[in-house]
Amino acid sequence: MSADDAVSVSAKPTGTNDEQAAAALARVEAGAAQAGDLQYLLAHGSALTLGERFEEGAQLYRTLAARFEDRPRLLAGLARCEAALGDGDAAREALEKARRCGLPSEIVSQVAALIPGEGRDWASLRAEAEAAIAAGATDA
Repeated sequence: MSADDAVSVSAKPTGTNDEQAAAALARVEAGAAQAGDLQYLLAHGSALTLGERFEEGAQLYRTLAARFEDRPRLLAGLARCEAALGDGDAAREALEKARRCGLPSEIVSQVAALIPGEGRDWASLRAEAEAAIAAGATDA
């Protein structure tokens, strides 16, 4: 598994902003991605999700998933956003793809718990993520 495939709900993205993300996404869509563009966009997607900008996050992840359909971190991010938007079917589909691409089972369980009707809510996972960030947790 490559570094940009690793999944973490505790990583706090730094330096992300909408203009840089738009430029990186434009390069990806044009097939001219630079080194680090995908990793940057995944961090930006995480920032959108943590900022509860779920629709924007879902759109970013959908666009990336159309081009990079085998990235578990990307698919898990999409599943989180779809779950937060209340689309359980889309969340389950993205999560199942992420699982097939090698997403660790503990992350599958955490994201599955966010899907409507599956158990936990977004607020509880966010509280756990913020506590992990405050404690200095790093990517797994």
